[in-house]
Amino acid sequence: MPHTETPGTEAALATRLRWWRELPLILLVYACYSAGRLVVRGDVSDAVDHGLAILRVEKALYLNAEHPLNRLFTHEPWLGIPADFWYASLHYLVTPAVLVWLFRSHAVRYRAARTWLMTSTFIGLIGFTLLPTCPPRLLDASYGFVDTMAHYSSYGWWGGEASAPRGLGGMTNQYAAMPSLHVGWALWCGVILWRYGRTRLTKTAAVVYPLVTTIVVMGTANHYFLDAVAGAAVMGAGLLLAPFVTRGADRFKARFLPRAAAAPAESEGAPSPIVSAGCQTSPGERFPRQRYPESRYGSESEPGASPRTREKALRHRLAELRGPEVQAKALDARALAALAANPGCRRRAILDGAGVNKAVLADALGSPSVFGQSQFAFVRGNAFEAKVKADGGTELLRLAHEKLDRSAEPPAGARVPDLAAQGPQGRTARTELALREATGAPGAWTLLDHPMLALDVAGSPAFLEPDAVVVHPDGSWTVVEIKSFPMLDGAADPAKVGAAARQAAVYVLALEQVAARLEPAPRVRHRILLVCPKDFSNLPTASAVDVRKQRAVTARQLDRLTRIEEIADTLPEGTCFSPELPAERLAQAVESVPAAYAPECLSACELAFHCRDRSRAKDMVTRLGRPVRAELGGLTTIGDVLAAARGEAGDPDDPAVAALRRAAALRAEALATAALEVAPCP
Repeated sequence: MPHTETPGTEAALATRLRWWRELPLILLVYACYSAGRLVVRGDVSDAVDHGLAILRVEKALYLNAEHPLNRLFTHEPWLGIPADFWYASLHYLVTPAVLVWLFRSHAVRYRAARTWLMTSTFIGLIGFTLLPTCPPRLLDASYGFVDTMAHYSSYGWWGGEASAPRGLGGMTNQYAAMPSLHVGWALWCGVILWRYGRTRLTKTAAVVYPLVTTIVVMGTANHYFLDAVAGAAVMGAGLLLAPFVTRGADRFKARFLPRAAAAPAESEGAPSPIVSAGCQTSPGERFPRQRYPESRYGSESEPGASPRTREKALRHRLAELRGPEVQAKALDARALAALAANPGCRRRAILDGAGVNKAVLADALGSPSVFGQSQFAFVRGNAFEAKVKADGGTELLRLAHEKLDRSAEPPAGARVPDLAAQGPQGRTARTELALREATGAPGAWTLLDHPMLALDVAGSPAFLEPDAVVVHPDGSWTVVEIKSFPMLDGAADPAKVGAAARQAAVYVLALEQVAARLEPAPRVRHRILLVCPKDFSNLPTASAVDVRKQRAVTARQLDRLTRIEEIADTLPEGTCFSPELPAERLAQAVESVPAAYAPECLSACELAFHCRDRSRAKDMVTRLGRPVRAELGGLTTIGDVLAAARGEAGDPDDPAVAALRRAAALRAEALATAALEVAPCP
């Protein structure tokens, strides 16, 4: 997200999650569930047969735990009465409470968890329909079960018919026992509390609540053990189906409720969705948000138009430049470091801004790039990274403690938050929330594995994914770079270390933008942790690398980048960089954007070979290198340089022209002297 805006992480999700929309939805789903239970009561004789069949299966498997628990609860009122209260009330109190807690404190994860719960509930309703089951308490007394709810009914509000209040027993389906959603919902609560609870108390509750609920439903003779197993299985099925339900709901809203979905966001002035996966950009779009003065691309981009309308206009323009149905290629830190190293190259800026795949473009132009990692290097790098991060990042945190923070407590029991979310914008919000939570609870180590960061580049957010970020016990943040090149005797290839430092500097800048939105702002350390294989082994070692110089240079160069919309305004109408175009037209489109070629581009840009060929064809001085180019001032071609040196062109008062003529005179004098000193051959 751009640094000019400072909404919190929760605000980024506000347009999607509002309690006045969530509450009616949950009430509607629960009403449908309750009505469904009543409608599908089933035949009593079938229900009894199913209950007895479950008993026979349990006895065959030696799983009959209901009888001893039921006898215990019946003979011990101090256990049976609390168990009846537990069964009759907590099912309806704890689950909504966990939903509200998740909504307020972990909004990024709320929708997925709520969809999981609702999907599982409807699956349970299917089970009640297909398999009506008589609970143990309603079987004939000869089977040895006592209905503890009826036995202790004088102590509570319930009567002799399930946990319903007295007189309302007819409003419930007593044969909806398979599966046990008491156990299923308790398991859901336990998983949510375990994953997102930060205290020891919530972790304990996450284990105790579903375990005790399982014992209670059997001890009160409301469910069989296999009912509880089925409840857990239903929650597992709901977890697997929830992503499909979410995508289906998104498609339904996009197709049938497009205006209704867009109206709240526009009325509240909320930021528009940024990337694909249910958004309004092209697939993979990474430059969706722009704030810029008037543009010539359509009346909707006039200065009076809303920021959302102007953003939409530029998104469409960038999609046109990229080509129809061409997926955008995201910027990464390596590309940003290369872009910052050559800020005057408008060609690279617009191509990266539009998400053009420059490697594919270079192939279409007939000048394919020849650099990049081999598949073996990718596999080796991924294997080494997995080894470093194994066991919750134990080895990685040990290296961070050893190289960067020896004064802190050793990283035992470090936190590794879950950063999964939908789309880069969601992952960015989840990362910021995790950083906020880790900083707000000092005294412990936290490891963020592959967080997602947003860095403002030329007025647009570029999404970046560092290998890891470590939050120290004092609340400071450190970037971790994991590379597969070796450290031999404690030293590595300086060129590769420099490239890693420039890449890490981009991550540091992105983290600083996140830190600036927190109060108080945590410290982002300028010494990053570089982790590499030791010598020729696959054992990790690390070194602290100071990136202050690279960070300052990168920040200065990124500030010099021309804004994307300003470059787009200068392009001819109909310009398109689609690789499907004929090579001649494609070359014409590429040449319509000025480039700043230098030999250094050969190791950083996929289009460098094409730019070099054009530079040679036009006799440009850029192919001599940036230092030479800087010394020649306004002379752009080698022909102009030679003409100025011979005195045939150029302003004599120009320092560059004067220096060339002096150099030419010295050269002529040296050649003449050498000719006189050379003796003629006999």
